[in-house]
Amino acid sequence: MNRGRLQRLQSPTRWRAAHELLAETFRSWRSQREEVLPSAERWSDPASREHRYNETDHRMCADPRRALPDALADTVHACGHGSATARRWTQLLAQAGTDTEDDGLQAWAERLTVASRHDTAAVLAILDTLLAHAGTGTTGQLRARIVRGHMHRRAKRNEAALADLTAALALDPQHHDALVGRAYTHQQMGNATAALADTDEAIRVTPDAWTHVLRGHINLTAGHRAAALTDFRPCPRTRPQAGVGPGQPGRGLPHPGTLRGRAGIPGPRARHRPRIHPGPRDALPNGVREETVVTRC
Repeated sequence: MNRGRLQRLQSPTRWRAAHELLAETFRSWRSQREEVLPSAERWSDPASREHRYNETDHRMCADPRRALPDALADTVHACGHGSATARRWTQLLAQAGTDTEDDGLQAWAERLTVASRHDTAAVLAILDTLLAHAGTGTTGQLRARIVRGHMHRRAKRNEAALADLTAALALDPQHHDALVGRAYTHQQMGNATAALADTDEAIRVTPDAWTHVLRGHINLTAGHRAAALTDFRPCPRTRPQAGVGPGQPGRGLPHPGTLRGRAGIPGPRARHRPRIHPGPRDALPNGVREETVVTRC
């Protein structure tokens, strides 16, 4: 029996309280870090993502059943950042399932571990598993549909992409990323009218420069040059993007879902002291020794 499990069995109340305090500490550090980040870039930031990882770890140690829905939703977000990050989150659930011996967590961990072993499409297999079983909640289902829809679209599996993105919009009809992704899918399928309808709604929801450029590109390929030029002109309500403008239709046009740069993927999970940033040693909760941070649950 490992040291962490022995401590949990000997004094479960003290063990749970310690992990709840540690989870709150990582949540506080994550919140401080995210204050200086645009909301769309929080998952791409390595420090913020590491704080969330450790926060999730300690919440599952403290109360696995209560923490599981949020952990599954976080796994969905991890899938949007590549197979290494997705596998790391599934390993987190697997380790917590083993250490806490919680039946529900162990069942999910087993499913996701099997999915993560897929050689060429681990992320897609993990998303399929998350969507095939209840437990992720509405927010997790929405995000999973969007991430999987973008993956299908990039692979030119247009019908599958359309199904996922339409299902996402049934959950949230004004979700900007889902509208843009479906517009792009319609364009790939040669349906300019439907693509323009989705970009119109996306601009109504969030009138950003990139979506104007996307609509201009769709208008241009559909032969609507005047409308395209209107979209390519700088919009006073938005910030122009470098490399895109009149005379350069579609230049630099990124795929939806890849608008933000992806940060480097952290290495395998440390089995010793977790990476703490910006956490000074004296910032640990009162009554929680440093060795508690080192010991897994």
